[in-house]
Amino acid sequence: MSAMYESPKIYKKAFINDSRSFFEEKEVANVDFNLFLGDLNIDINEESQVVYDYKLAFSEFGFHLLIKPVSRGLSISCIDHVFVKPPNPESLLPLK
Repeated sequence: MSAMYESPKIYKKAFINDSRSFFEEKEVANVDFNLFLGDLNIDINEESQVVYDYKLAFSEFGFHLLIKPVSRGLSISCIDHVFVKPPNPESLLPLK
């Protein structure tokens, strides 16, 4: 299991690159199962290059986004994230 917090003051591109380095260092690609939880101040429901790069970084290591609902009602955003790297991605069902 992995968990991260990203301050709103941190440059997003640097955080994405640091995440890739973290996964490489921890050899996440060689792990059969991993659950990633994060309060990352990146709204994954937003359409932007940063969000695309962020999701791509996780998918490169076999992670799938598990939830996409609004997690901050007042701002209508989703900055609390749950990704899973399952041993059998074909059996993965999204949560509703």
